[in-house]
Amino acid sequence: MSAGAIVAIIVAVVVVVVVICALSVARRRKLQQRFGPEYDRVVGETHSHRKAGAELTERERRVRSLDIHPLEETARAKYAGSGPPSRSGSWTSRGRRSPRPGCSSRP
Repeated sequence: MSAGAIVAIIVAVVVVVVVICALSVARRRKLQQRFGPEYDRVVGETHSHRKAGAELTERERRVRSLDIHPLEETARAKYAGSGPPSRSGSWTSRGRRSPRPGCSSRP
């Protein structure tokens, strides 16, 4: 094999490696932009950018398979007006339970 052919093969291999690395970096950036801090959290848990990307891509595929659609206006109004039950007067401003009326917290 001539020296020119060997150089051409080496250059081709280097180009392929550079393209693969560039695609990997682009995919990682896309996932970071799409998932934000969740991407960093999953990378920390899995200790691998590849595994984190696979997990987040799987989550995305699973969510896409769900039948999610906007609420109708009547349902939206119903749920917007209903919140968690109010416990007015039963908690202090410091998050402590206030005593029941007529009960003293002092002996």
